[in-house]
Amino acid sequence: MAAEGKKEIELEIAHVLFIDIVGYSKLLVNQQSERLRPLNEIVSSTNRFA
Repeated sequence: MAAEGKKEIELEIAHVLFIDIVGYSKLLVNQQSERLRPLNEIVSSTNRFA
C-alpha cells in the first residue's frame, strides 16, 4: 500500500474512533471534556505521537 493511502486510512480510522463516542455531541461541554481527556491521554502515550 502506498504511504499516502495508508496515512489517509489511519486518519479515517482515528476520525471514526473519535466520533464513535456514544452521544458525544449531545453531552454538555464539561461532560465532553471528561470523555475526551482519556482519549487524548491514550493517543499522547503512543510511540507514534511522541
